Amino acid sequence: GVRLTSTIFVVVSWLSAVLLEVTPDGGGTGTGPASNGLTLLVMTVGLIGVATLWFGSGARWVRGD
Repeated sequence: GVRLTSTIFVVVSWLSAVLLEVTPDGGGTGTGPASNGLTLLVMTVGLIGVATLWFGSGARWVRGD
């Protein structure tokens, strides 16, 4: 349950970060290309981290094998 919940949360957050990048106004006041890019980078790292819980040694670790 925790893997699924975290995966859904991170995917939605990642899509929001992508939306910031492609929005013409860049996300509005208080954001800029650098901060939007950093947000996208951090969310991509998080998405990769959550994906490792589904495959390979990360999945074995979660299952307790």
